[in-house]
Amino acid sequence: MKEAFKEQGYFVERSLFSEAECQEILKSIRADEFRPPLVWDKGTATTSPAWYALAKHDRFTDRVSELIGEDLILWGAQSLLRVPQQVHQWHDDMESATSGEGFVSVWMGIKDTTPETSLKVVPGSHTFNRLLFDIADEKKISRDHIVDDVVVEWSDQFQDDSRIELLDTTDGDALFFDGRLWHAQCR
Repeated sequence: MKEAFKEQGYFVERSLFSEAECQEILKSIRADEFRPPLVWDKGTATTSPAWYALAKHDRFTDRVSELIGEDLILWGAQSLLRVPQQVHQWHDDMESATSGEGFVSVWMGIKDTTPETSLKVVPGSHTFNRLLFDIADEKKISRDHIVDDVVVEWSDQFQDDSRIELLDTTDGDALFFDGRLWHAQCR
């Protein structure tokens, strides 16, 4: 786990939560869905007891502690509802945009997650020390035009064996990744 995280920038934990547990998670999150987050969109953990409890769950914190140590800070939490064919563009997580180590983002499908709605990543891109949006700005390319072919072209400048990997996650699988990893939703 730790070696994959360091080299590839991610690892997938299969069946971290069961289908029944995912249903309970969704139920508790929906009960808190009308509590607005503080200050920014990912501030949900500060206003939602359900999100806070989920973020503190030992299945998450044990793995994150293994990756970066015991002194953890929850920086953000957010639920994303995706409708069919909705695109979640290529990006890296801005809150971990600095160079160095010590960042773990966790993405988990809770309901109706399929390989088609999962994430895709560029393994090793967390080591590039370049944000996708910075490269797009330099090249005067709209963020909406950062598509797979462009991502491969850009990543080839940093890594010879660059590729996009489609992650075939389903409900209850969790992706633990360095937030600097270039990633997007498969569709």
